This record gives sequence, C-alpha cells and structure tokens, in this order.
Amino acid sequence: MHVLFGALLFGCLVELILLLIKPKWATLGRELPNKKKSIKNLVIVIIAFLLLFAFTSGKSTNSTVQTNASTNKVKEVPTKEDTVNQTENNELTKKEENDKSNFLIDSEPNTSAAVDELISRGKNDSKNATKDDIKIAIKFINDNYNKYWVDNETMHKTMYYGALLEYSNQSKDIKELGLDSEQVVKYVYRKADKIEDASTQSNLEQIKKSLDKIPTSLK
Repeated sequence: MHVLFGALLFGCLVELILLLIKPKWATLGRELPNKKKSIKNLVIVIIAFLLLFAFTSGKSTNSTVQTNASTNKVKEVPTKEDTVNQTENNELTKKEENDKSNFLIDSEPNTSAAVDELISRGKNDSKNATKDDIKIAIKFINDNYNKYWVDNETMHKTMYYGALLEYSNQSKDIKELGLDSEQVVKYVYRKADKIEDASTQSNLEQIKKSLDKIPTSLK
C-alpha cells in the first residue's frame, strides 16, 4: 500500500514540476485552458495523498507497536513462596473436605441441643488439634467474616471451629476469636437473636479485632 502511495505521489510531483517549467511536456503538447487552475488542482491532490499517507503510516506503526508489546510481554513466573502457599492452601482445603463429618448433627437443627452438640465436638477435638487444624479454623472464620449466617452449614462450621479455637492451647487472641465466633452465630442460629441486633454486631466487631491481632501466616 505504501509503495502504491509513493508511486502516485511521485507521479503527481513530476507532473507539477513539468507544469511549472515546461507546461507542454506535461500536457503532451496541448495548450492548457487554465494553467493556474490545473496547478491548483494538482497541489490539492498531492496534499490529499500526503495526508492519507501520514494517516495510514501512523495506524500501521501503532499496530506494529501493539503487536510487539504483546509478543515481548514477559509471562509472570510464580515465585517459590507463591507455589508453597498455593500447595499449602490446597492441602488445607482437601483436609477440610475430608472433615465434613465434624459439621453433621444428630440433634434437630436450630435448637440448643444442636448448638451444644457442635460446641462439645469442637471442644473434644481441640485436645488433639494440629497446627493445620488451627489454621483451617482461623482461615474459615477470616474468609467468611460477616457471612456466618448465610445457611445452617456455615453456622455449624463457625460454631465448631469457634469451640476448637476457644478450647485449644493457643494464644489468648485465638481463644477469644473462637469464643466470639461461637457467640456471633449460636443465638441467631437458635433464632433467639437477629443479625442486626447490638449483641450480634458487638461479637462481630470483636472477631474483627481478634483477627487483626493474629499473624497473617495463620489466615
């Protein structure tokens, strides 16, 4: 395309020069009825060619730059730390899936008996809780902050993990996180309180404060 524009532009320039120097050469010996008008028209054509050539050149250049940028874009390579963290998270998720029986209840749902069953199970399991068990519990509470009441399954997990942390041999902040996690759910679960009640929101705020004190590596 650029070669064609160049050839046409060159022909127009030659024609203009001939009109200015030797008009009869440019018109094959014929007399021009209006030499000035012919020169004017030829200049307009040349300017039009120049503008069109500049426009298409700029568009082609931008396209080439974008293509080169896409080609030369360096693919981000995961760091060793990212790989380790991803592997660890996958293992924790798999372990949580395998522990689903911890959240099943024999009692009637949404009753004090169901609450006691879940909290008692969490308390018993805390005696043999591993570092991974503690991390899974904290991660669940952190990831589901302000969403503990979406369904019974989530509330069961919150109460169980809360008891697991409260009765564990971990730090005071982790124990308090566990206690507040139980309380933020169990009254709403039994329909004794509502989510918007002051007591529920106060427990939710306490959970946030406890989470802020816990190292990121455990969340």
